[in-house]
Amino acid sequence: MAVVQIAAGWLIFICLTVTAEAQTETDLTRLRSQIAKQEKELAALSGNKSNVTQQISVLQKKQADERRAASLLIKRQNSNIIKIKDLQNKEKEFTAKQKHYKKQAAIGVAFIIDNGGTYIAKAIMSGADSAKITGVVEVVSRLNVTLSDSIQTYADTLSEIAKIRQSLIDTNTEIGIGLTESKAMTENYLKTQKDLSVKLTLIKHDENAQKEYLKTLRQEQERLTKALRNSAKKTATPDRGVFAKLKGKLPLPMQGKIIERFGKKTIEGTKLTVMHKGVKITPTNSGAVICVADGTVVYADNINGLENVLIIRHDQDYYTVYANLDEFYVQNTDKVEKGFGLGRIIVDFKGNPSYLYFEIRRHEDAVDPAEWFQRL
Repeated sequence: MAVVQIAAGWLIFICLTVTAEAQTETDLTRLRSQIAKQEKELAALSGNKSNVTQQISVLQKKQADERRAASLLIKRQNSNIIKIKDLQNKEKEFTAKQKHYKKQAAIGVAFIIDNGGTYIAKAIMSGADSAKITGVVEVVSRLNVTLSDSIQTYADTLSEIAKIRQSLIDTNTEIGIGLTESKAMTENYLKTQKDLSVKLTLIKHDENAQKEYLKTLRQEQERLTKALRNSAKKTATPDRGVFAKLKGKLPLPMQGKIIERFGKKTIEGTKLTVMHKGVKITPTNSGAVICVADGTVVYADNINGLENVLIIRHDQDYYTVYANLDEFYVQNTDKVEKGFGLGRIIVDFKGNPSYLYFEIRRHEDAVDPAEWFQRL
């Protein structure tokens, strides 16, 4: 809507310029100054567009880098999960072997303790060689020592496996935190990019409107120069100063409430500032639009984005503009008086927004309408 309002201001001034009857050297000088100003604004817009485009490019690169980093983290996390499963299988395998050796060791000890007293005694009583018996006991004892060492080795190995497995689990936890942070950063980049894209769109709209405006101004400059070269005469116009005396005394052009005021405004969600060159008034009654002062209709037609537009010249210096009309009842060259019905805004009682856009212009410069309305 802000872009439409900016373009509206330019389009309205174009109408004023095209329909103005008095063309003088002063007008040409003023027009040249306006062209220089608009060229400067266009250069600034182009610079802003380039800067925002560069910012978007940097953000896109950061997003790509962040996605690559996240992909590597996910691969590492998946690899660790496979390693953890392998370690768990090793733990099961070594635990089973440790259990087996413990069982074998228990059998050997049982042979010495449980059978030693009986079997060995019987062997001695039967005249068995005591040296052979002692040898058997020693072999069993040595076997138990070997089994005990194996059991301890498996215990140590299982302890190391548990430490490695826990380390991998901790690493995956840290990777999970890193992925969460990476996702948040990516979302932040996307949000910032979206905001910049909105800003870029507004700048492009403004830039296109500025180019069209400059084109029209230059065409008008060429026309004025040619007219002056041919010694064109100014047509008669009302005396200056008539409308200026009405400051602070004008009625509202429609019974309603001002919902958007004249002046600079920052577009929500961006740092872009736009200039509102008029006011918006929402109807509180029938939506009838009246003329605020005596004058002549110099433009009555449709402008893209503003619906029906009326421009009324009040004297050589001042014009009033009525835009977004659903209907109008006058045409070019009509003489109108203060309070005369110009048209209407259809009031939507279902709550949809309806409003009149109103401007006051001194030559090409917009002034604050609120300073001209009478105090109620």
